[in-house]
Order: sequence, then C-alpha cells, then structure tokens
Amino acid sequence: MTIRVDRPGRDRVERSVFIARDEMLSPILGGVALSGTVSRQIAAERDEALHMRLVVELEEGHDLATELAAPGPDAAQKLFADELDRLVSRVTLAPFALPRITSIEAHVESLDRAGGLEIVRAMPDRLVARPGGTIGVTVDLEGPRDLRRRAVLSVEVPRDARPGRYLLFVGSSRAVDGKFGNLDEAVRRTATDAATYLDAIARRASNAVLEARLALPAEGIVARGGLFPALPTTAHLLMRSRPGGEKRMFRARFLAVSSAREDLRRPIEKVVVVPVRIADRHSRDENARTLETEP
Repeated sequence: MTIRVDRPGRDRVERSVFIARDEMLSPILGGVALSGTVSRQIAAERDEALHMRLVVELEEGHDLATELAAPGPDAAQKLFADELDRLVSRVTLAPFALPRITSIEAHVESLDRAGGLEIVRAMPDRLVARPGGTIGVTVDLEGPRDLRRRAVLSVEVPRDARPGRYLLFVGSSRAVDGKFGNLDEAVRRTATDAATYLDAIARRASNAVLEARLALPAEGIVARGGLFPALPTTAHLLMRSRPGGEKRMFRARFLAVSSAREDLRRPIEKVVVVPVRIADRHSRDENARTLETEP
C-alpha cells in the first residue's frame, strides 16, 4: 500500500507499507495505515480541507477507484479510513471469487482553508423545457469564513424525453445517489455474478462532485443485479408472489434521464429538489422560457 500526501508549498510525502493478506484484517490494517499517515503529516496545521483519490488494483487488470473530500484533518482521518475499509472489504468478503488485490494507492491532497460547501440556492433558468433543449442551473454554495462558490451546470433534455413532470436533483453525486436509494449498492447486494458485482462496487460516487440530475418519477426495482425502471405496480406483486419469485428486491423510485457535473473537490452538503416540466416538442407553451437569475 502506498500513501501520498501533497500540501501547497511542501514536498510530497510518500509512505509504503505491507499489509497482511486476510479477508478480515486487510481492510482494517489499510484504514489504520491511512489514518495514521494523515494524522502525522497534517496534524500541525488545522486550517485545510482534504481530498483523497483511492485506487485498489486487482489482478487481471481490474481497478476500483473512489474519491472523497473532508472539511478538515480531524474528519478526514475517520472518513478516509472508513472509505478504504468499505472498498477493500467489498473485495475480500465478496460472495464471489474475485481477482486478488495487488496494491492500494491513496493520494491525499490539501486545499487551502478548511471547510465544506453547502448549497444555499439552486436556480434553474427555466421550469418548462422541451426535448432536445437544455436546462441551465446556477448553484450558489457557501462555507465557513466567507467561503463561497458559484457553479453553472447545463443539463441536456434527451430528444426522446416524454412530456410530463420531472424532478431536478442538485447536490453532491453521492448525496443524490442516496435520494435515489443507492441503486449501485442494491445492484451489488442482488448481483448474481462476479462481473456485475465488481461493476457495482466500482461506481462509488464522490461527495465532492456537484451534480444536477434530471429524473422521471417512476416505480422500478433492482433485482438479480439489474435495474428494471418504470414497471407497473402489478409487476412488483407478480414477481414476489409467483412460485420461485424474487425474494431479494429493492425499490427504485426515480429514473435518471440526464445529468451534468462539476468537481469542486470539497465536501458538498444538502440536496435541493426542483420540479420541472418537459413539454411536448411541438408545444407552444409560453412558460418554456428562460427565468431571470441573480447576477
């Protein structure tokens, strides 16, 4: 395992350790090594946020990567260690025979000034859009000691989007995934083969990436490692009641149709949900016009 720490104005610190290969101990020992290194290298100065990129390399050319941000060193020690523990244990305790872990790399970068960002305003430039158009979203974020950030995301409306009521979720990609019911985790829990399982644990969203995700409210399920969106409610009853029917199923309440992202490299708090409407392509709806936003 290799741990690299970069801080502005300082030489890179790099530490390498060997970890016992054990299904229970490897995740714990990796977390201890990471937490200890962060504590020793950054404890002297507290006024900094931290961003980590973690890569777990497996045999046969498989890589599992995740990114995470923390508002300060104290929070980073636990958050980063827990993230490593989660990812490594997903491999070592998998219900399938997976390729072995060959190495772990953690790259921790320091950002001037501690603190995360909270969404205080998310303003779409229109509340009615047409298929093939775009929805611009201006997002204002604030943090401690006058830390401010503004981001503008452009969400494309698919040309085949059907007219109706949609929801626009704005928040960190990880938090938005939570609003959707953590579907990748549901896929992992219901996976029936190693490839599907690996794909699911590799899709861990970041808490530092700002995302605007357009979604259609739709009842669906996750079963057998797959997402079955927009099913009629009778399908749920049939799949559960038929002989030999699915017993391990998870609910999917939304179908994502489009999204836009920007990496802010700081933890993002709060999710804002804005209802929007997709009009018929040939509609002359006068409401499908740009809204004025604050300068």
